[in-house]
Amino acid sequence: MTSTVPTVHAKRIGPTLTPDRSRVLMRPFYPSTDDIARRIVASVLALSDEDVARLLSQVLGEFEDRHEHVEKFFCNRFTQVRHYLGEAWETPSERQALIGAHFTHE
Repeated sequence: MTSTVPTVHAKRIGPTLTPDRSRVLMRPFYPSTDDIARRIVASVLALSDEDVARLLSQVLGEFEDRHEHVEKFFCNRFTQVRHYLGEAWETPSERQALIGAHFTHE
């Protein structure tokens, strides 16, 4: 026995929602496992100082037009996830901000 699904025709009526980049929120990113979080931290720690500076500059440039105090948000986020660093707690502030950025999303 073959059943047929009726076709439904839809017609747009009313307003159309479009994204507004000026109205986005930054939120903490929580990896699904501690192992993933440690790998994220390890990948940032493995970067050269030049790569850290370049990547942080790119991220700040992308976020600063939509959010105030972006670097402070990243640094605060770093303090929440720094337990994943193990023995490498004393990292430069640029690297801390980049780690915080890796644990942030919009």
